[in-house]
Parts: sequence; C-alpha cells; structure tokens
Amino acid sequence: MKLGTLKQKAIALFASCLIGLSASAQAADNCNPCCKNWSDMCGGFTVGADFLLWKACVNDLDYGIVFDGNPELTFPPTVNATPVPGSYQYVGLNWEPGFRVRIGKEDLWCGWDLGASYTWYEASKGHGSTVADGQFGFDTLFHGGFNNVEDIETLQAKYSLHYQSFDILLGYKWCINPCSILHPFFGIEGLKIKQDIQTLTANDDTPPDTQAIDWESDYRAIGLKAGTDYHYTICDGLSLFSLASVSLLAGKNDQENRQLFTDQGSVVLVSDINYISNDCFCMPGLH
Repeated sequence: MKLGTLKQKAIALFASCLIGLSASAQAADNCNPCCKNWSDMCGGFTVGADFLLWKACVNDLDYGIVFDGNPELTFPPTVNATPVPGSYQYVGLNWEPGFRVRIGKEDLWCGWDLGASYTWYEASKGHGSTVADGQFGFDTLFHGGFNNVEDIETLQAKYSLHYQSFDILLGYKWCINPCSILHPFFGIEGLKIKQDIQTLTANDDTPPDTQAIDWESDYRAIGLKAGTDYHYTICDGLSLFSLASVSLLAGKNDQENRQLFTDQGSVVLVSDINYISNDCFCMPGLH
C-alpha cells in the first residue's frame, strides 16, 4: 500500500455507513395538532444537531509482514527463490462518534431558504505484532533503499484521522403533502482531512535497533455541492429524512514523510520528505 493513497481512501468517508439521530426544527405544516410550530415561534430560524456514528472506509492499511520462515530476500531477486508464506499486519478504524450542527433561515426570499452546517469526526487506532522464533518480520512502509533492522521482534503502528467539513446551501422546498417535503439544494462545501500514521519496528538488542516512520497528510478543499433531501415530519421539531448529494471539490494536499533508523540508540539515517499536490475529487454523500 502506498502512503499517497491514504488520502483517497479517507475521502471514501463520504460513502461510509452512518447512523444519524436528528432533533431539529423543520418548517412544515404541523402533522400532529398536539405539537407546537416551533419554527414559526422563532421567526423562521431553524437550528439542529445530529449525532453520527461513522466508520471510515479505511481498512487495509498494512504496515508490516511476518513470514513463517526466512524469505531469503536478495537484490536482485533470485529466479529460483522458494516462496515463503506470510501474513500482512493491518491497522484499521472502528465505528466512532461524530456530530453535525446546523442553522438555517426559512423563506428567505420567495420560498427559498438558506442553511449552513458543520461536521466533525475523529478516529484513531493502534495495532502491534510480535515476531515469534523462526519467523521474520519486515516493515512494508519503510523505504526499501535504506538500512533495515535485522531480526525484527516487534512491529507497531498507529493511524489517526481528523475530518471536518462545512457547507452553505440555498434550497427550495416542494410540499408533496402536509407531512412530506422534497428539498433540492445547491451551494458551496469546504473540506479538511488530516491523517497521520506512525510505525515503529525494533529487535531485541539492548538498546534495540529501530526504524520509525511518521507520515502526515493535510488536505484542504472547497467546491460546489448539489443534491436533494426528503423529510417526513412526525411533528414540528421531529422528522425522518434521507439525503443524496454530490460535491466537486478542488484543493491542496500537503504531505510529509519522516523516516528514522537507529543502530543501538545511535541515529544513522534520517529522511524528511515534503511534497505538495493539487487534487480534485467528485464525492457522493448519502444519509
């Protein structure tokens, strides 16, 4: 797995499964005569908050491999080398909570409404592996041209993801019936995704030989967003909804890859690579 692909994999967060619990004021004819029309009492302003349970679609972040025997790795590889079975070591994310807050103004002009929202999500996960006697371990993220620790005994990795987005949308509500509303919208969306993966590999020397990696990616983008949502109002302030949208975002990705090798506590190699790229994405959103 290439570190540069982590950003694209994290972008798949837009297509991740989520569970949303919405408790927001929605402007519609009251479907329950026992409920008060709260949006009218607030002058057409609405506020809302969603609790989100998300799992980013980032599950195949391999950081090492453990062979069941000596793979006899040579450069160049020998033609008749005997394959040795092994297993990749992965770090992945679990379901984590997040939130979204919203504010809007109903009937801003001739039935059009204006709304804004902010979404926050954060997740991290670590994983470690121990190499048993007779096995051989390798760090799959460490540069192959650098020195590598011999007789690796432990491999460790930690991956973290910080996700933030905002949007400002103009929409128009079509009342299908007093309880059902179709709401097409368009506007702008901003996105910030920060990722970090750290690995540490060591042998059993005293002090141990180690190789470590700290890779960071900071992606920021802005662009156009359009879609539609559907609301079924139970009573004013409580509704069921579904949403589909698409965003066209253009942004800049700033990455840094630091790699360190130590020989019994003495630093013998340091690599610090920075690179910036311009990236555009078309991303779906489903709720």
